[in-house]
Amino acid sequence: MKITQRQFTEQLNGKAVSVHDLKQSNLTSSTENQLARADLNNDGFIQGEEEAKALFKQIDHYDRNGDANSISTNNENVLKAHQAVLGATKSVEAPRSNTARTGLQQLLADNPSLQTNQDLINLFMKRSGNNWNKAATAAKRHGVDINSLVGNREGRIQAGSADNTTVRPAEPVRHTASTGRIGNVAGMENTSPAFRQKVVEVADRLKMDPTHLMAVMSFETGETFSSSVKNRHTGATGLIQFMPKTARNLGTSTSALAQMSPERQLDYVEKYLEPYAGKMNSVEDAYMAVLWPAAVGDGPNRVLFKRGTRTYRQNSGLDINNNGHITAREAANKVRAKIR
Repeated sequence: MKITQRQFTEQLNGKAVSVHDLKQSNLTSSTENQLARADLNNDGFIQGEEEAKALFKQIDHYDRNGDANSISTNNENVLKAHQAVLGATKSVEAPRSNTARTGLQQLLADNPSLQTNQDLINLFMKRSGNNWNKAATAAKRHGVDINSLVGNREGRIQAGSADNTTVRPAEPVRHTASTGRIGNVAGMENTSPAFRQKVVEVADRLKMDPTHLMAVMSFETGETFSSSVKNRHTGATGLIQFMPKTARNLGTSTSALAQMSPERQLDYVEKYLEPYAGKMNSVEDAYMAVLWPAAVGDGPNRVLFKRGTRTYRQNSGLDINNNGHITAREAANKVRAKIR
């Protein structure tokens, strides 16, 4: 049986697919995670036409029949995924309001997890395939000038009146020590309770937010938190992608690190980060300790790479606003996006 994209989105009209319930189905964990990517705003539900289309695209990934506009339930993998989606689908009531809302106000109402300007940037970037120009266009449809957010990504979102909705920079949100718990970080389901507890303890000793440390490791390992994941080009290995020379300086080797459990390798993560204890007060600082240690503590606007240099060419994809300068904030953008 063939199901078109239109039929699929109509099936989900007025309903929501619970990501939690999806992950309780009998699918493989990789399939569950694949489908969960359709939760574009990370609110735990796949809801609305845009996310329904994204979910259809994820299911179509298993169809491989060359037709992006339909899926065939004759394919066993497609059938299982579709049945799991239906099993996780619930009816929902449309939000009621006696007052008109602007695009941004409605977006904030639909996505209560959005708190900072960076959250908005992450949302529009994710919806636009990490293309800045497309994200800017999508943001404009909601009355948001995404370029104005770049100067203060950690500022709180402020929506104006229904006639004049704007986003204004606010005082940055700072995290200067361990919170004693870890927030929701992409891939943390791939870690053990013992690992997460040890992350909190390590972060406490390093006087940093454990969520920031988890986000760095999530990014560096592609959300796997594998102690043996290896970059085939550089030989970098493990939770923070230890370079061979770095491993030797720590009294070990990348091959030895790869044989360790993630919990054991955290000892070397801590050992590496110890010189920056008390200085990693933001996501940028935490990531700079791994990417560009000289920039730790210099703030999010520190320029790391400039156009015309080899390092810029190697990292040009990080230049979000394409102004020829890559700042610590831009470099850490994908790390911050791991925090849901």
